[in-house]
Amino acid sequence: MTSPAIQALRSQGKAAGLPRLHWSTTCGGAALGQADTDDPALERAAFEQWADHLGARRWRETRSGEYICLRATVTADGEERPSVVLVANIEAPEPA
Repeated sequence: MTSPAIQALRSQGKAAGLPRLHWSTTCGGAALGQADTDDPALERAAFEQWADHLGARRWRETRSGEYICLRATVTADGEERPSVVLVANIEAPEPA
């Protein structure tokens, strides 16, 4: 069963014409959104569009092996834990 928060995020995304994300719930109860594509450019674009739409706080971009890791969170005022987490693990281009 899909949580009401995830249903609301899906509705927001559809209404705003945002790329589709795969949504799940973290063990801490936050909605976790990940782009559902294997194209690095589309994955980054989806992450950026959703982060902008939600006003998410972007974390420092990191590299882990062959991947660039993007993270952004939304934490409601007065809350200690994020309510939405956006994640993208984008295959990094080969060094020139």
